[in-house]
Amino acid sequence: MFFYLLAYVLFMTGAMLALINFGYELSLWFLGLGWVLEVTLNLLLWLKSKQIPRLMRTSWPKAAHIIALAAFPLMMFFRMKADMTIFGLLLIFCVILWSFSLINLRRSPSGFMEES
Repeated sequence: MFFYLLAYVLFMTGAMLALINFGYELSLWFLGLGWVLEVTLNLLLWLKSKQIPRLMRTSWPKAAHIIALAAFPLMMFFRMKADMTIFGLLLIFCVILWSFSLINLRRSPSGFMEES
């Protein structure tokens, strides 16, 4: 659970820095580190790693999380293209979806982890 929260904190730190300072380079590093950590954790789960705890998500938060992770490369494309309006909108969209997926995760009946 620690690494999932670390990925979220890194992403949110980068998001706040990007919204305050219009996406300067340090914010992109934080955003990228959070995204890479989350994608790595999801890939390890997909490969059936026993070391990573499986999170319990219902269908809507799972879909929101997948959409947020998939929208990230598009968001970075618009940042590199220097289209800050679309970058900012996609960043807010990703933050809302990722936060929604974690808020609903807290309400899971069996705590935070799913039994195998």
